[in-house]
Amino acid sequence: MATGLNKGASNTFVNKDGVNFNIKYEYRASVDANKLGAGENVLTFSTENSNGYDRSGVNVKTKENGEHFAGNTGVIYKNEKDNGTILHETGHFIGLPDRYFEYKWLDNHWSEPMTGFDDDKMGNSDKKHIDDLYYQQYMTKAKVYSSPKTKMVRSYLQIGRNKKGNLLDKKGQVVYDSRAINNY
Repeated sequence: MATGLNKGASNTFVNKDGVNFNIKYEYRASVDANKLGAGENVLTFSTENSNGYDRSGVNVKTKENGEHFAGNTGVIYKNEKDNGTILHETGHFIGLPDRYFEYKWLDNHWSEPMTGFDDDKMGNSDKKHIDDLYYQQYMTKAKVYSSPKTKMVRSYLQIGRNKKGNLLDKKGQVVYDSRAINNY
């Protein structure tokens, strides 16, 4: 499985200019999540199926000021154990936000990509690439967090949000859908 994921990551997490996040997967039978080093993350594969509410995901921390930070642990459920879902969740490890809305009506539960993110892995886990917009946002964050006055947090600040933590679209406008059950 790690070989297929490594190939998928090398094709997914690279921009049009060849900038690559150099993500590498390896399988280990057991990992102590409390002893992970800098840049190390762990996905646990559950033997249970997702029930639609408890879904595969990465732990996210939200500070009081609204900043979202991705943790370094996550879970992949048995019925969601495909490379697309695993690569999507890996995107959270490097700070990428979800780019879809979830909807529920009666017993139906579905998701749709946000406008402009139809071909983005974070909007649709079946897609092969992430949007080049993320690379531009990383450079902006790198300038801010390379300042000597900035305290570093051992986590991954989610990009694509304003200072209050609201998710932004490609034009920099706050994203909100009153019908969705997830307005992150």
